[in-house]
Amino acid sequence: MNNPWTLAALALSCLVVITTLVSVFGLPRQNGRPMPLSNYLLADNSLDSKSIINLLLSGSFGLNALFYAAFLGYSIGLWSLIIQIAWSASFFLLAPYVGSIQRFRSLHEFLGERFGPSTRIIAALCSVGGLIYFVTWEIAISRATLNGLGIDNQLPRSELLILGMILGTLIYTTVGGLGGNARANLIQNILKTVVFGFLTFLLVERLVKTGVSVRAAMFPPAASIANTLGLIGFATNIMFNLLWQFVDSSSWQSFIGGSAAREAELAKSLRSSGVTIFVIPNLLATLLGIALIGTEGIDSNNILVKSLSLLPSVGPLLLFFVFVAVVASVMSLIDGCFLASSYALIIDVLHPNETLASLDKNPQRARRLLITIRVILVVLALAATWGVKYLLDIGNIDLFGLVYVVIIFQVALIGPVLISLLTTRRAIFPVSVAIVLSLAIGFGSSITGTIVGIKWLNDGAGVFAILTSCLFTVLFTRQSTT
Repeated sequence: MNNPWTLAALALSCLVVITTLVSVFGLPRQNGRPMPLSNYLLADNSLDSKSIINLLLSGSFGLNALFYAAFLGYSIGLWSLIIQIAWSASFFLLAPYVGSIQRFRSLHEFLGERFGPSTRIIAALCSVGGLIYFVTWEIAISRATLNGLGIDNQLPRSELLILGMILGTLIYTTVGGLGGNARANLIQNILKTVVFGFLTFLLVERLVKTGVSVRAAMFPPAASIANTLGLIGFATNIMFNLLWQFVDSSSWQSFIGGSAAREAELAKSLRSSGVTIFVIPNLLATLLGIALIGTEGIDSNNILVKSLSLLPSVGPLLLFFVFVAVVASVMSLIDGCFLASSYALIIDVLHPNETLASLDKNPQRARRLLITIRVILVVLALAATWGVKYLLDIGNIDLFGLVYVVIIFQVALIGPVLISLLTTRRAIFPVSVAIVLSLAIGFGSSITGTIVGIKWLNDGAGVFAILTSCLFTVLFTRQSTT
């Protein structure tokens, strides 16, 4: 059975069945007063440290993360670990604030309490836009990867596989919620680690045998950073990696799902996640990229596919497990994005003056909202998979360059988040306007840079959004004694 289509379909089928069974059969029994929304969206605050780490790892271990880290490793060697360290550091930076965060049920409720319902709504819409764009990026990478692995692009086979991944993800996410995602992610993370770890080992072994200087591959001239990313692009990568966990509503949902009574354990879970993610996938993918040094024809769109072409032989068993890892990478990332997006739309946008607890007081109303959330999951899945794709085609944006666009929605929230965590400042002018202005400047810079061909405007769009978000939030607030 050497047909890539057959192997991919079999890999997808096996993984969907396994993750669905793990998610559904692990559902807890309802005890006492039912709280449908809290149970579904936050696992009734019952997640242990292992579950939280798995959820956070999944958010950093999609195909996009492998693609991102591998291409950086290929381009600038171990210098890319500076960027990866910044990503892991963001978990350590956020850990001291879990006590303050745990009083709230979402990132947007946290901002709404300080700055009002309008800020909660705008922040939630930003998160939805950012997460859906993020899913679109992941789907675009998976489409290119599947076609590169031999799926016939003349027939709608790659689209059928993508549809299967989306449907499989929706099955266990709509049934199991956050707790179901945590159980499914455990299986997915194990499979990804084993397969990509083995692939990296084979490629590094091959590199050593070719006689290429491993030291030179790991430490190319520092000038390669400027040549590949540009200094502004490098600064953008550092800044958004350091701040990402502060504005990622999916990450907030994952650790808010832990018990508020175990604040020290939650902080430890965040720090453990940072260390785990540095090793898997960031260091792992960086080494994979370094192992491709000297290979011609590699660009930012085909690096994962090229890695397989360098092996002396790829039998059906290895190819099957590669497809398993690809599918697991996509599903484990998009499940959290879909859940967090539907949460933001139904709870934070449509009910900005209520808390999750107040919505759960009427079980019948809560169950109706839960049905709506599940319907929205499907709508968001369709929009992210095919709707935004056409917008990307119009803009003709390459996959690696898309990272600078994806981040703008969410980094526009960094000013209000940092001000809320670090100060007692209160709004004297709607902070939601500060978020909108930051979005306008960030996207304006990206669009202008693309149209007129000025690279630094596009690369620096995220930095400009971060700086203006902080500046406008300070201008629109003043110190309070309460």
